[in-house]
Amino acid sequence: RGRAEGSPRTIRAFRRDPRSSPVPSGRLPVSRSAFSPRTAGIVGLAADPDFTEELLLKRLPADVIERIMDGMEQVEWGGTKYPISRALIEDAREKHLLLDGAERTLDIQCPVRLLHGLLDEEVPFNTAVRLANRIKTEDVTVSLSKSGHYMDDIDDFKRTRLAIQDCLESIFVVDLRNPGSG
Repeated sequence: RGRAEGSPRTIRAFRRDPRSSPVPSGRLPVSRSAFSPRTAGIVGLAADPDFTEELLLKRLPADVIERIMDGMEQVEWGGTKYPISRALIEDAREKHLLLDGAERTLDIQCPVRLLHGLLDEEVPFNTAVRLANRIKTEDVTVSLSKSGHYMDDIDDFKRTRLAIQDCLESIFVVDLRNPGSG
């Protein structure tokens, strides 16, 4: 099954805007510096932090890794070719790895909802659990479904909408005793 054009697959965040309700801020890299106190909620779909170490380098043949470390190599992943360079690998190792080591945490204090497919052949579903364990907030939920990597059918879109709605409801609490609160 192919990926729907423009279907989201990365972490989405909602920023608090003092003048209005949260608005989607677009794709964010999963790095320790990516989230500000203004981040109001995060929904991750088949998130793949540390993909260079956890997915690429553990699955690629030694000769391909050698060509990458010599400069750059086109690598096929999920039916698409991507240029993978030594600079990308080194940058990830220096600045962006999150899943190994006790000191590696994400100082996120907003609601986080991570959705992942049990049938994902590209990113193991336990990656979502490992990522959740690195996030400081107690308000983190991992939701698994019998979907593949792209999570692109109507039920996946419904789960995504519900995860966004759940994040928003965690942020905004309406006080029914006060007519001006909602």
